[in-house]
Amino acid sequence: MDLTPGELIGIKRSFNLLEARVWKAKYKGYDPYDVLTGIVPFRKMGKWPPILAIQVTKRLPFNFRKPFGVPKMWNPKAIGLFLHGYSMLTKSEENHKKCLWLFEKLLELRTPDMPGMCWGYPFPWAS
Repeated sequence: MDLTPGELIGIKRSFNLLEARVWKAKYKGYDPYDVLTGIVPFRKMGKWPPILAIQVTKRLPFNFRKPFGVPKMWNPKAIGLFLHGYSMLTKSEENHKKCLWLFEKLLELRTPDMPGMCWGYPFPWAS
C-alpha cells in the first residue's frame, strides 16, 4: 500500500498528538470494565448490581467515571503494547528512555505474591 506524502504527514501528526496525550497521562487511563473501583459499593449490593454497573458504564455514550471516583490506572497489557510499539520505532535515545520507563513500569505492575512473571487486570470484575 503506497501512501501519499500528505497521508504520511497526517499519520505522523496523529501519532505525535496521541503520543503527547498518552505521555501527559503517564500511560494511565480508563478501561470499559473498571467501574467497580469507584466510590459506589456495587460489589456489596449482590450479584447483579456489579454486572449491571459494568454493562451500563461500558455502553454509555459519555464518561461518568470521574464523578463516581473511578481512578485512571495503568493496565499491564497496554503498557506491554506501548513497549512493543516503541521498540519497533526508530532507535533513538528518546525511544530507548521510553522503553526503559515502560519496562520498569511493567515489572512494577507484576501481580504480587505470585511465582514468576504474571499480570492481571488492575480492577475487580464481575460476570
